[in-house]
Amino acid sequence: MDLAAVHAPLLAQGLSHEHFDLLLRYLCDTMIELGINEHLILEAVDRVEATRADVMGETYNKIEREKTMLGRSLMFAFGIFCYRLGVASLVYAMPWLEDFWLSNTLDSERTTDLTTAIGINLSLLVMFALQHSIMARPGFKA
Repeated sequence: MDLAAVHAPLLAQGLSHEHFDLLLRYLCDTMIELGINEHLILEAVDRVEATRADVMGETYNKIEREKTMLGRSLMFAFGIFCYRLGVASLVYAMPWLEDFWLSNTLDSERTTDLTTAIGINLSLLVMFALQHSIMARPGFKA
């Protein structure tokens, strides 16, 4: 049977490399529980791993997987960083809007010239737009 054709419906439902990795882990754990020789376990894992590209319907190798995992890890870290920065901004905004506890609030006297204030506001707007543009990409969302 053509493995790509057989697994195509599962791929459409979200079958991923993480699922394939989980299958390999279950295979190893089961074989270890059954007391199978380590050499045979490695051989079995290699044979199943050799079917990955056919099952997943794509070309795939360990280097590509490591790049994918690194990219996904970096995107996840970026998402966490942006989320925490957003929460910190909201927490800071509360006393800033209410003229409470901070030396520089919404109703404070202006301390910089108009050009500097516009430059700072434009920088903040660009950072906001970049963060949203990056996180709106389909690759980031995936």
